[in-house]
Amino acid sequence: MATMIQLTATTILATALYRVTLHPLAKVPGPRLWAITRLPYFYNLAIGRLHFRVHELHEEYGLVVRVAPGELTFITESSWSDIYLKPQGKPQLQKELAQHGLTVPGLVLEANDSHHSRKRKNFASGFTEPAMRQQESTVIKYIDQFISSLRERSSKPINLNEWCSFLVFDIMGDIVFGESFDSLETSQTSEWAKSTFSYAACQIIGGVVQKFWPFHKILGYLIPSSVRKGAAAHEQCTKEKLDRRLAKSNPQPDMITPLVETLNTPLGLTYTELRKTIIDIIIGATDTSTLALGAMVYFLWHNQDVLTRLTDEIRFAFATSADITNDRLKQLPYLNAAITEMLRLFPPIPGFLRRIAPPEGCFITGSYIPGNTIVSYDLWAGGHSAENFFRPNDFLPERYLADPPKEFKNDKRKSYRPFSFGPRNCIGKNLALLEVRLIISKLLWEFNMELQEESRDWIQHGAFDRPPLMVKLTSVRK
Repeated sequence: MATMIQLTATTILATALYRVTLHPLAKVPGPRLWAITRLPYFYNLAIGRLHFRVHELHEEYGLVVRVAPGELTFITESSWSDIYLKPQGKPQLQKELAQHGLTVPGLVLEANDSHHSRKRKNFASGFTEPAMRQQESTVIKYIDQFISSLRERSSKPINLNEWCSFLVFDIMGDIVFGESFDSLETSQTSEWAKSTFSYAACQIIGGVVQKFWPFHKILGYLIPSSVRKGAAAHEQCTKEKLDRRLAKSNPQPDMITPLVETLNTPLGLTYTELRKTIIDIIIGATDTSTLALGAMVYFLWHNQDVLTRLTDEIRFAFATSADITNDRLKQLPYLNAAITEMLRLFPPIPGFLRRIAPPEGCFITGSYIPGNTIVSYDLWAGGHSAENFFRPNDFLPERYLADPPKEFKNDKRKSYRPFSFGPRNCIGKNLALLEVRLIISKLLWEFNMELQEESRDWIQHGAFDRPPLMVKLTSVRK
């Protein structure tokens, strides 16, 4: 036993010394403990503050930081194309999130480039600009119901995040399945939405335990049974909704309509791929939009001059709420600048979009990166870096106007890409922007808003300890 303990200790010590002295990434700046073990990384991930901590590391160590034994994060403008675009004559860097051991992944976790391309082509038609125009009336129908519900409850503060969640889930339910989740109608979170956290937790934990080979299978059993049951319930609820939609003989046009003809054919999707991708899309489109809407309200209230200017722009542009359309909102410069600035300061997916360097290595920002290194651009750190933006922590939509003030002339706008970049960028970008434009505009056209005391540091909280966003609404319409 003593020999075994001594051997284990020697191995751990030797590994630690190798990682900080002889490892190919040993000269990349970063904290030594993070270079030795992934435990600090996983700890900060588990408490929901990894994006804050990595930003601190970039502030301390510079534009490139070693955040794990075999992982680097970048915040340089040129790293976007180096990491996420497909090099000429070479395969694109593989998506690290695919290392989850899933038998049939959806679109988001698909590692194989050809399979990803096939899946994306099948879904792409549902997210084009023409498709958004077709779905806009559905989106507006639920936003108007949302506004009406808020007006009825405006006598006391409401949890705006909760109601935004009701809204975006109902929108996605209708767009995808042809039926909403009835959250606005019942003022309750749907069973599907309740189990979303469990499903996402299983995916995240699954990715984490893969890093602890050869103990990953054993560690997988440490996932709480309640989380496993919640994830299974999520899958079952999705299956039931999908089966009900596929059984309809004459459904209204929705996202599944163009997929049915090629379902289970070589060029189309298999039933399992369809089901898995629907989960990816609805989770991606609901949680991120809810966070973005909350962040927009937060930043506007904390910057009253911006709130006044944006409110005036919207109220002067439209005589009635029915006049508010996405095409007309695209023409409002300050609204779109404010949304862009919000996404810079609060990207709903704040951290890593990881890729794996090929076995032969590659060059990123002019430096050689050894093969099989995990690399990424960190959205939160890059968006808050003084290397990229003037007054990086301030909410200043003027920086994104067509003719910005001269103090913003050196801003590195191409370092802002909240929807990612390249062949695997966010497929739902058009829908997300449509929703945020319409919802924020109709809120500001209808209400004056007062953020309550308990929510005034909402943005500073981590992913798992963020309080409700309590807002007092006062209608300005009779």
